[in-house]
Amino acid sequence: MKYRSARLLLAATLAVGLPALLLASAGCHRRSAPVPSSDESRIPDQEARDFTLTESAAGKKNWTLRAVYAAMFNQEHTVDAKTVTIDFFDNDGAHYSTLTADQGEIDQTTNDLEARGNVHVTTKNGITMETDSLRFFNRTGKIVSRGFVKVTRRGDVLTGYGFESDATLEHFTLRREVRAEVRNAGDPGAVDP
Repeated sequence: MKYRSARLLLAATLAVGLPALLLASAGCHRRSAPVPSSDESRIPDQEARDFTLTESAAGKKNWTLRAVYAAMFNQEHTVDAKTVTIDFFDNDGAHYSTLTADQGEIDQTTNDLEARGNVHVTTKNGITMETDSLRFFNRTGKIVSRGFVKVTRRGDVLTGYGFESDATLEHFTLRREVRAEVRNAGDPGAVDP
């Protein structure tokens, strides 16, 4: 009889204790780690702080990129940079424009550049261009943006989409939804109708 009582006591203990144990362990259970996004799962081959990259041809400097941080991906032949400033130089080595952006990507096979986030280009002649993203094609020296672009030149403001220009911003086109605010030469505060 003692054996049967002990079995009943064990069964009763398990019947009451097991659910309590399961509830207690459910509260202590580890949560699974969040799955990283595709960008977070990329592991760079090299990383650098206060990064500088200069592109030159035939011994002449074409542009110099400076970034607070850069990550190099050898297999993709790209460099991803954060807080970017790029200085562009003419054939004589004279500085003619500066680009700033939140992020940049360099294709190491072509030295083409893509700038994203608060992109501003300012030339030595006082022309400014603002957009969310643009591409600079190194071989042709062309700047291209599909997004909204604002160009300010000698007080005149042009906006539109489908921007293409040389790196000096002297010769550019806007393809659609073009608007212009033109100031009179004699009155810098007046706007032509």
